[in-house]
Amino acid sequence: MIMKNGHILVRACLLNTHRRRYTITLTNRTLGCVMAALVALEVVATSMAVAMASQPPIAAPDITAERAIVFDPTNGSAVYEKQADSKALQGSVAKIMTAHVALWAVNQGYVSLDDQIAISQRAQMQACSCLSDADNDGVSDVQVGERFSLRDLIYAIFMRSAGEATDAVAEYVGGAVVLGTEQPSQSITQSEQRMDVFLGLMNQHVQELGLQNTVFMTVHGGDTCDFSIGCNPNCDSANCLVTCPQGQVCDGGTTPRDLAAIWRHAASEHKLFLTAAGARTYTIQSNLTTYPLTKGFGYYPSVDGDKNGLSGMSKNSQIAQATRAGRTLIAVVQQSQVDYDANGKVTKLYAFGDIAELFRYGFARLFTPDRRGDSDSQVGAITDHAVACSWAGTAVSAVRTTADTLRVIFWDVDVDGGAVSSVADYVVQLPAKGGRGFTKGHVKDVAAASLGPAFFVTATVEGGAIKLRSWNVTKTIFNEPKINLLEMTGAGGGDAVRLLALNDHAVVLATHGLDGLLRLTTWSIDLSGAFTQLGGSGPAGVVVTEFSISSAPLGGRGGGYRVTTASEALGWLRLDNWTVTAGGLVSFVHGGKVLPDAAHPSVVLQSPTEAVTAAAVEPGSRLEIDRWFMFPDGTFTGGGDSSLPVALPETTETNILRMGSGPGSPVVVAARVAVPDRGGLSYHVRLFSWEWPAAPFEAPFDYDLLGNSGNLEGDGTELDSCLLNQFSSAGDYVTAFQAPAGSLKLSAWRVAGLS
Repeated sequence: MIMKNGHILVRACLLNTHRRRYTITLTNRTLGCVMAALVALEVVATSMAVAMASQPPIAAPDITAERAIVFDPTNGSAVYEKQADSKALQGSVAKIMTAHVALWAVNQGYVSLDDQIAISQRAQMQACSCLSDADNDGVSDVQVGERFSLRDLIYAIFMRSAGEATDAVAEYVGGAVVLGTEQPSQSITQSEQRMDVFLGLMNQHVQELGLQNTVFMTVHGGDTCDFSIGCNPNCDSANCLVTCPQGQVCDGGTTPRDLAAIWRHAASEHKLFLTAAGARTYTIQSNLTTYPLTKGFGYYPSVDGDKNGLSGMSKNSQIAQATRAGRTLIAVVQQSQVDYDANGKVTKLYAFGDIAELFRYGFARLFTPDRRGDSDSQVGAITDHAVACSWAGTAVSAVRTTADTLRVIFWDVDVDGGAVSSVADYVVQLPAKGGRGFTKGHVKDVAAASLGPAFFVTATVEGGAIKLRSWNVTKTIFNEPKINLLEMTGAGGGDAVRLLALNDHAVVLATHGLDGLLRLTTWSIDLSGAFTQLGGSGPAGVVVTEFSISSAPLGGRGGGYRVTTASEALGWLRLDNWTVTAGGLVSFVHGGKVLPDAAHPSVVLQSPTEAVTAAAVEPGSRLEIDRWFMFPDGTFTGGGDSSLPVALPETTETNILRMGSGPGSPVVVAARVAVPDRGGLSYHVRLFSWEWPAAPFEAPFDYDLLGNSGNLEGDGTELDSCLLNQFSSAGDYVTAFQAPAGSLKLSAWRVAGLS
């Protein structure tokens, strides 16, 4: 969106400076910010990059259901459908409308959730499922006259599919809304008359929702009319004409699309609807006893609620809602397979597995990383590089050239248009002695951090010395974009560096010393680009090799940041915690080895108390993703084998980034993986989206993987990546790697929950 309207980019830049609470004029930084907007406009007009849709095919759901839908309530569209408008019986799934109408009556003031409802003789006779049936004889143990709150009966409907609860609710609400009475029924006939008018309310709501393929013939979803007085789906009085005699199917039934619409509407209208549908435990209290209820959702993670149905003619039906990484889907199946033994006892219901398969497909459609475009120009041969993104759709590469000098490239990234375009370039050249020509440099490692749309910092190892440089992007008098070197300062010594932007005016520099130990220093950068060191730590105390760094705000009155490094230490994944105060003072808190036989680590902090790591773990250097929880003293707990449920024979590089700004722990992992190819291995860049569910042990780990991009063509090395824009449920990303020919290649990705 930024690249479609340059004014948006300018406004975003000014808002960024406003957050720092000072008034500025046309300084280097704001000039660079404004110029970045102008650059963006030119790039859109002239870029030759072509948008692509590289999302790999996603396997269609393998289900037994004859009818199904995966519905996205965010945009009101179907992600998948199978005979979704074909009408069939639905069994007890009809009780979602029973609950909806009852809660509608609460909202309208006809009844209250605290109203006490007496179980009538007709309700007590209703065939089980029952609220209580200790001897399993199909007859409810609930007593005639026993009283329950309407609230508790709603829970009984969802958690037990309780027939006596359903009938009692229909009697009471039908009497209160249509007949104007809340008094208990005095006979079976009177009970059925009140249920019949409630049935009319159910179908009235069907019509108000504009559903053309749904007619409910019972209040509980049974296959046939079970009122001794007969049924009338449009009943609106105590003496309705019989349109469906007892024992007949008549025209009852619904469709997956209509059921999804009912669920969507009911969940949005009544908080208790989804609360009861998703309850794991609940205790009902009648005037006589208590009924402890439990319900499991072990078929799929993060289920918000569901309702199952089973009958002889409808087979097995189910509706469920799940939320992953901030996005919600509704899945419906009708007529799923049911297995019976020789005595006619149910041995397996397939609807649960069918729903899980639909969710797998639906969330893969939403969250499979989609490569939208690649850089449109060849940078030429490089030795090493690092990439950093800004929130305004720009990125910067710090490149170690084949001559061991520093090269800086400024990119415009238009994810919507699928264009990644280099708009400015700067090479730090070292004059040779005598002033003729240039000499080979001494750059051994590079890092970059973005502080704004056109303002950034690089770190280099030059010989054994570390240097920090500040940069911005402006326009020349010829209206051409230009990278400007603002300031340079020495930052100690070492042989490897990482940079991390804490905010728009401060960075953390992580250095790997010649002694193999990690050290952190903090630096502020003013509007002119000048550096001031704020703080520095002692060494972490353990020799490490590869390392990664991440941070999260501590919050509270004191402010500051939690900084965590993940490193490889003698074959272990090691985590170290550091604290950075609001004033920039940095101190080492705690560190330790957490995962054996691990290499190529990367880390992202989801919060000051939660870190997620990616690493290649033996045997087979397989990709493993782990979640760690941190205590105030910096110690860790968690981990465990949460490896991807796909065969990855070798992983040689990992980058891990946060996915979305919502709750939970969703991440995107960019990895360089090896796959079998013509008797050998070929290496590819692949992106994964991943989320731990709220109840991690409720469902199989296989469903933690949301999306898998498949292989990005090429045999790239030196993988790096950055988060470009973060949305509520996902984001835009940039990957950068060295292509087989040695040149630098950038790719723009979207994991935006698009269906």
